[in-house]
Amino acid sequence: MIIPSRIPTTEAVENHYDSLEWFYLDTWGDHLHHGLWEQGGETTVKAVQTLSETVAGLAGIESGDTVCDIGCGHGGSAIHLAKTKQAFVSGITLSKKQCEEAERMAMELPGEIPKPRFFHGDWLENSFKTSSFDAAVSIECLSHLGDKPAFFREAARVLKPGGRLGMAVWLANPKAGPRAIRFLLKPICEEGRFPGLLSAEELKAVAVGEGFAVETFREVGKQVKKTWRIILGRLIWKVMTRREYLRFLWNNLRSDRIFPLTVLRVMLAYEIGALQYGLIGLVNSKADIA
Repeated sequence: MIIPSRIPTTEAVENHYDSLEWFYLDTWGDHLHHGLWEQGGETTVKAVQTLSETVAGLAGIESGDTVCDIGCGHGGSAIHLAKTKQAFVSGITLSKKQCEEAERMAMELPGEIPKPRFFHGDWLENSFKTSSFDAAVSIECLSHLGDKPAFFREAARVLKPGGRLGMAVWLANPKAGPRAIRFLLKPICEEGRFPGLLSAEELKAVAVGEGFAVETFREVGKQVKKTWRIILGRLIWKVMTRREYLRFLWNNLRSDRIFPLTVLRVMLAYEIGALQYGLIGLVNSKADIA
């Protein structure tokens, strides 16, 4: 596992997303995650939806299921599931501002669509009832947690026996060289507020150790890396054309002013294969969870 020189606290993760809330919405939209380009020529909107739908497929979500969205961000994926699957979604995010935005968007849904519920809090200290969900999804949340086993322990607890968990996860290539680790992966962890970045095999081992069976896994770094080229292009354009955008970056980001450099690091890490991205489908194999 890649561990940064300075391990971020839970409060640091929350502050990061609260301070960048406007930036993320303005630059990337409601879905706070990578796009997945299966064909290569899809629009950004389609690629982002494809990732959400792929993760939902890994979780085996069917119409009317109760679903937990772990690390729901602004609620984009939860709302998409409510619209497309008529799923009853409960999302949890560490960021208060994200939770407020998710609740606002949910209120705008038509009456015939089940409105997702959103909770501001720490997944590792959630109050969801045991065996209360048919399925769960988690998109790019795991890397922000220091206690990886506890993430899966809680997922196994809230899922019904046989329930599925679909995940999209930042990963480190175990073959990354010392320079890539020093100048790319460790800084990405520190700047992105990742206490640790697992490899694919470490991810599987931790999940299995907490009662999950690995149903499917694939590494799709080449199909998601386009995300960062688009983000960089938008960032440059907005800085060049919108004075208030530059002012926001300077006045509001504080410790996150280095974020544009992080974008470049992520782009390069994907290009050389040091950074990977995994899609994993898991089944809760515990028959009875106290």
